[in-house]
Amino acid sequence: MPHAQSSLQQIARLCLRFSYWLSAITFGITLLLMVGLLSSCASAPATPHTVRYIGLKVYDPVYIAQAQGFFAQHELDVQILDLVAGGPTALQAIAAGQAEAGLSSIPAIINANQANLPILGVADIQSILPNQALKQWYVRADSSIAQPSDLRGKKIAVNLVRSSFDYSLDLLLDQAGLQRSDVEVVLLPFDQQGTALLSGHVDMIGLLAPYTGQLEARAGAQVRVLLDGHAVFGPQRQISQIVVNRTWAAAQPETARRFVAALAEACDWANAHPNEARQIIAAATGVEAEAIPDYAFAPGGRVSVEDVAWWMEVLRRRGDLSSTTLRAEQLVWN
Repeated sequence: MPHAQSSLQQIARLCLRFSYWLSAITFGITLLLMVGLLSSCASAPATPHTVRYIGLKVYDPVYIAQAQGFFAQHELDVQILDLVAGGPTALQAIAAGQAEAGLSSIPAIINANQANLPILGVADIQSILPNQALKQWYVRADSSIAQPSDLRGKKIAVNLVRSSFDYSLDLLLDQAGLQRSDVEVVLLPFDQQGTALLSGHVDMIGLLAPYTGQLEARAGAQVRVLLDGHAVFGPQRQISQIVVNRTWAAAQPETARRFVAALAEACDWANAHPNEARQIIAAATGVEAEAIPDYAFAPGGRVSVEDVAWWMEVLRRRGDLSSTTLRAEQLVWN
C-alpha cells in the first residue's frame, strides 16, 4: 500500500509539472499573438476621429455634412445622438463629457459660460437674414388677436425656458408694451405646438423651420402669422449656434478644426443646393420635404461675435447675466 501511494504521488507530481509547462507554453503563445496584434495595429492607418453630436431634429448642417460626405472627407466619424429634448439640456450633457458637440441658442450658451460650463459656439445653425425671417408666431385664423398688444391674458407656447424663443417672447412683449406677467407661458416642444394651437389649448405659438412649413401644410387656412422674426429682431440676427466642449477642443484641436471645416462646407453647399438640402432635412427630421421652406445659413457657417454681444445685453436687461468679466469673443470660435 505505501508503494502504491508513492506511485500515485509521483504521478500527481508529473501531472502538476505537465500542467505547469502547458500553461507556460499557452501563455507564451498568447503573448506572442498579442505582440503581433499590437504591432499590426501600430502600423495600420489611424482610424477617423470620433465626434459625438447631440441632434435635435431641426434644420441642421450636421445632417447635411453627414449625408454629403463632408465629415468623411475630413476623416471624421460623427455619431449623431438623440439624448435630450432641447439646447440647455444638451449643453449640460456636452459639459459632462457625454458628447463633444451639439446645438444651442445663443442665450443658453451665454448662461452656460456664466455657470463656468466649457461651451464654445463654432458654427451658425439659425440666423435671421434679410431674406429669411426664420421665426414665425402663429394664432388661429378665427382668433381675436390682431396685434401683439392683444396678447394680454393669453396663453403662449414656448419650447424651452431660457431658450431663444423664451427671450424672444420678452422682446416681443416689450415692443407691445406688455410684461411677462401679462401672459401665461406654456412649455411645449415644437412638434406639439400646432396641435395645441388648433385645439385651443394655447392662443399663440412660436416656430421655426422645418416646423413652420409643416404647420402651414397641415393647418392651412386655420392659422395665420401674427408676426415674424424680422418684426422682432430686424433684418439680421444670429439666434443659435452649433457648439463644442471647449476643453475637448483644446485637447483635440485638429479634430475640432476638421469638424468646423466640414460644417462650413455643409452650410455653403446647403445655401447653393436648397432643394437637395431639403430632402436631407426631411429624412433627418421626419417632416415632409414639400412642407420644408427654403432655408439659409450665414456664409461659411460663421458665428457672429456682434450678435453674441447683442444677446448678452438682452440677458443683462432681464437680469440673467450678472458677470462683468464675460466677453462675447470668449464664447465663439470661427
